[in-house]
Amino acid sequence: MAATAVIRKAPDQKAEGMLHISLVGVGGDKIAEGTWHRSCKMRELFRIARRSKPRLQIQLLYGSSKLNSQMSLDFLGQDLECVSFTVCFSKAAKKVQPFSLGTAFAAIKDDGSVVTWGDAAHGGDSSSVADSLQEGVVQVAGTSNAFAAVREDGSVVTWGKAAYGGDSSWVADKLQDGVVQIAGNYGASAAAKEDGSVVTWGGAGCGGDSSSVADKVQEGVVQVAGTSNAFAAVKDDGSAVTWGNAACGGDSSSVADKLQEGVVKVAGNYGAFAAVKENGSVVTWGNAAHGGDSSSVAGRLQDGVVQVAGTSNAFAAVREDGSVVTWGKAAYGGDSSWVADKLQDGVVQIAGNYGASAAVEEDGSVVTWGGAGCGGDSSSVADKVQEGVVQVAGTSNAFAAVKDDGSAVTWGNAACGGDSSSVADKLQEGVVKVAGNYGAFAAVKENGSVVTWGDAAHGGDSSSVAGRLQDGVVQVAGTSNAFAAVREDGSVVTWGKAAYGGDSSWVADKLQDGVVQIAGNYGASAAVKEDGSVVTWGGAGCGGDSSSVADKVQEGVVQVAGTSNAFAAVKDDGSAVTWGNAACGGDSSSVADKLQEGVVKVAGNYGAFAAVKENGSVVTWGNAAHGGDSSSVAGRLQDGVVQVAGTSNAFAAVREDGSVVTWGKAAYGGDSSWVADKLQDGVVQIAGNYGASAAVKEDGSVVTWGGAGCGGDSSSVADKVQEGVVQVAGTSNAFAAVKDDGSVVTWGNAACGGDSSSVADKLQEGVVKVSGSYGAFAAVKEDGSVVTWGNAAHGGDSSSVAGRLQEGVVQVAGNWNAFAAVKEDGKTRYSCFQTSLQDPQRQGACGFRRACVLGWIHSWSASVRKGRRQKSDGCSIMPRWCEQMLGKFHVGVACEDVELGV
Repeated sequence: MAATAVIRKAPDQKAEGMLHISLVGVGGDKIAEGTWHRSCKMRELFRIARRSKPRLQIQLLYGSSKLNSQMSLDFLGQDLECVSFTVCFSKAAKKVQPFSLGTAFAAIKDDGSVVTWGDAAHGGDSSSVADSLQEGVVQVAGTSNAFAAVREDGSVVTWGKAAYGGDSSWVADKLQDGVVQIAGNYGASAAAKEDGSVVTWGGAGCGGDSSSVADKVQEGVVQVAGTSNAFAAVKDDGSAVTWGNAACGGDSSSVADKLQEGVVKVAGNYGAFAAVKENGSVVTWGNAAHGGDSSSVAGRLQDGVVQVAGTSNAFAAVREDGSVVTWGKAAYGGDSSWVADKLQDGVVQIAGNYGASAAVEEDGSVVTWGGAGCGGDSSSVADKVQEGVVQVAGTSNAFAAVKDDGSAVTWGNAACGGDSSSVADKLQEGVVKVAGNYGAFAAVKENGSVVTWGDAAHGGDSSSVAGRLQDGVVQVAGTSNAFAAVREDGSVVTWGKAAYGGDSSWVADKLQDGVVQIAGNYGASAAVKEDGSVVTWGGAGCGGDSSSVADKVQEGVVQVAGTSNAFAAVKDDGSAVTWGNAACGGDSSSVADKLQEGVVKVAGNYGAFAAVKENGSVVTWGNAAHGGDSSSVAGRLQDGVVQVAGTSNAFAAVREDGSVVTWGKAAYGGDSSWVADKLQDGVVQIAGNYGASAAVKEDGSVVTWGGAGCGGDSSSVADKVQEGVVQVAGTSNAFAAVKDDGSVVTWGNAACGGDSSSVADKLQEGVVKVSGSYGAFAAVKEDGSVVTWGNAAHGGDSSSVAGRLQEGVVQVAGNWNAFAAVKEDGKTRYSCFQTSLQDPQRQGACGFRRACVLGWIHSWSASVRKGRRQKSDGCSIMPRWCEQMLGKFHVGVACEDVELGV
């Protein structure tokens, strides 16, 4: 599928409306982070999440409420600037639902094979399809009496009772490829395909026969949800289509007029559906006792709802004012009256697991309700979660809270991590982050050690690699059933279920040393080694399998750049090699003849690549809407291009004559027509962030365009950037300009450094350079001191190392969530560091000054306290991999002799 966001209405470039969004796993592990316009659909976020674990079933939660891919982000309202969505992955989500009443089991093994046992008639005997289940299975979904397995190639294998979905022969031709998700209920299955169509089979009365709505589900379907005996599909035009058992929500005629447009998501439980609309209202239908009748709370569901989530027999809605509304069966969370006084306002996050919810309030306290055995009763730790909670992570049936004093508190099902007594002494202090998967937790401590507990099979037992987890760990990332830790020496340690990334043994020998960079996209990683070779792992469709180009990446690689699901490597002979998802730039065959020689640099955004060649021409490929198609400006990209900078969905090229050419999505900087007269000449630098661009001109003025909330609108500081600007740096959603009088001007999203009022007195004079991370800025002054501002977790708060930043700093470089300061007390000609961040992939940054000796590197962030130093052999130029490490993550740093930036 092409990685494109569906935008119902093109946003006004000068209007507010940008949202900073984080996608995190159920344990708090960061999957992705970025900024989207409020008019964008959730579809793009679903695709990003899905690509991090290809073909696994996913759910996105806002608090405990399930989100739909068709929802517009404006359902969150206008007050929020930053929001976090939780991503839940599962292989067979429906098997844990109460309506899975069969007596057979199916297990996916590490090697991708499937083992079945139990009642043969119910699917326990899979001998009839054994050959198809030997390898390559990525998902198994169950009805009550049958199973369906999705394979890596997108095909489907079914077995078990024919009437319950075990026989799919009558739709077999439609299940050969392209299947991205299977949803199952009691007696039927529905497969969503890449082309937006839906294929159904199994019991007709359960929704296996969708002929009554066939014409409506041939295209445009963006979500399918089920109850026990019915299905509902949300389409990209905002309508909802239902079929199956009428009593369980298959008949939506009673609310048909409300489902014709504006539906952004449908959530289902055992017997009812709830649809959230663009206007913030909620429509419910189906079994009244299960939440199909919301009349008791109708007054609070007319507007202002930003999220609805369903348990098996109840629903909960979160409103814009931070209050929570619940209805349905009381025992399943429908009755929150016993904590109602605590849910009236101030809720900033809701984390949910199968049977309970936990709400974090503004004052740092936690409120829980739902099944006691799942963590709904937190009375055993009540005194510990009254204040100071900064993070809550969940497994399937337990919760863990990290407090601001570095301690961790757990409760819920002991077998799923609710009991941490075996490691209690290690969780009293120093905990900076907890990640959870289905049944286990892993905590990273300040000293670089890792503590694990919970279900051993899910990674709760790390004894097999304990020796390598005692110190030196700079990052831990979790999948649903495994963990991976990155060490300071550049090696990688993995444990947990092999099929989920716990086993990197097939590339382990290549990851022991010599790794100088790891570049990651949403589902795969690529490591560049000192010998110029590339090692890849992770989702094959995202570039984790580079076997198709193995002979080309064994040596000579000097740069690797990524889009969301593909990689491109530049070699020292000037050729470029690509692999991964074809739609995101992994297939460059259409421009292969132009990439054989002369390529000096490749830049990637979300879905496309742009390569600058020695002759000044630009070659583009990948998603056309993201800038992969530059035909509209081809005439100006034939020669004379000296720089290409990208936002997430567009590119901008600077030509020798100082003019600028832009292409890609208009709302993200692809359309600069409204400032075209200012970009005809004189441009000497372009800096780009997620959704906007800023150009510095010879006369010292700055021209901006793109998303207003990202800094594309600089009218608030227009009088200050008319002259004298010598440098512009960006974070994800803001810009900072250094002027020739040593002062700094900032604009854009305040939370990302656009507001520097807290340090304004320190930025009036003496500033020589500004660097940006994802959400913060750091300014180096003439006296060698450093001033920081913006998001504290991204390095905006440097108080922990303030004593070492008062003098002697010669350079600062920033990556995703941290900064590194180089001091003048060392002898390294260039230095790079790779460090632990709240992003699932290792990031890197480096600095270079040809004329100066550079020294020890010090890094700071909310979760990182360590830096890394490497020595060079005295080279007088920066390696391209080092430049790429700095440029890939919106750094925007300009060194003395080499211009580096996004």
